[in-house]
Amino acid sequence: MNYKQLSKTVLTIISLVALIPEQGFTSDTSKLESQRKLFSAVEKTLLKKDNTLYNQNLKELEGYPLMPHLHSLAFINRMSELGQKDIDTHINKWPTAPSNKRMQQQWLLFLATKNRWSDYLTAFERSDVQGSKYQCLNGMAQYKLGKKKEA
Repeated sequence: MNYKQLSKTVLTIISLVALIPEQGFTSDTSKLESQRKLFSAVEKTLLKKDNTLYNQNLKELEGYPLMPHLHSLAFINRMSELGQKDIDTHINKWPTAPSNKRMQQQWLLFLATKNRWSDYLTAFERSDVQGSKYQCLNGMAQYKLGKKKEA
């Protein structure tokens, strides 16, 4: 096939694609646009420490690509109600979510401020959080739990 024939074939394919009805695409696009607007509103309320709108719209946001971000913000807002199992479940459900690290950091700081040292050690071992602050808190946890050699 020479260049002229290839060009003619490509133009024919483009013309045929243009004739395909967009019905399926339109409904998916409008749903995504609706979710995008809702995401923005929910994120704003979560950043103000209000989980109400998030809780009311979980079903509508199901399948939205940035849902793990909203979920971690909601978790951060209610750390006092959570356990390590909740954090692990979130991370297992969305293992590659960029918000996981921030959520783990917030969780570790929450545990340290509440002097939940045993929980801190467990959380620190399961996390991929790095940094001198968290290493220092890990040493503090070990020390407080009588593990002076490890501290």
